[in-house]
Amino acid sequence: MIAKASQQLWIAAKGSQADLVRNILGHDPPPDVDRRHQAEEMGEITTPLVQAVRNDNEDIVRLLLNAGVYIDSVAIFEARNNAEMMELLMMSKNPSDFSQDERDSLTAQSPSEAQAARRASLSRTTAAAIAARRATARRTSRATEAVYESISKEFDANVETQRTQRQKVFQRSVTVMRAKPTRRPSTAPPASSTSTSARSATASHRPSH
Repeated sequence: MIAKASQQLWIAAKGSQADLVRNILGHDPPPDVDRRHQAEEMGEITTPLVQAVRNDNEDIVRLLLNAGVYIDSVAIFEARNNAEMMELLMMSKNPSDFSQDERDSLTAQSPSEAQAARRASLSRTTAAAIAARRATARRTSRATEAVYESISKEFDANVETQRTQRQKVFQRSVTVMRAKPTRRPSTAPPASSTSTSARSATASHRPSH
């Protein structure tokens, strides 16, 4: 019964159905809010809280937090791009789940100091996430530049190869042309126009028989 209710809770959180989540959490016995479920065969296994954080559904997140859900690192990671969601999770996190530095910062006496300390912890977490994204962007940029440089070198090599081939073809053509014998023009004098006219005149004055 609890397992079925937990699965229904996960489905409701995934579908952003806040009223259904509230109804399921009111069951007796209550569902296991930390139970992990798989979206599909060979799919990712997550908790209802992670699904609600992914959907940026603050109402369902608050319902789960009030039900005592455990805030794991996956939920914190999913909230990295939503400052309000990140603050909500960090402010609700159990001090025993904090790192040693975070626990040391939570020794303030007044609630306002504790809140300020948790905000400072949130700022450090956010700054670390931003730094990680920037480092990833720098690595991606360097990798992209390396690819472009490789493509540019390959293009230059292809251009040089084609230029060399064209030069070889041209040189072979020149060599073939030079090897062919040169034909000299004929030196026979043209027929004299005067002789031709005289022969024509003689033929015209011959008596006919």
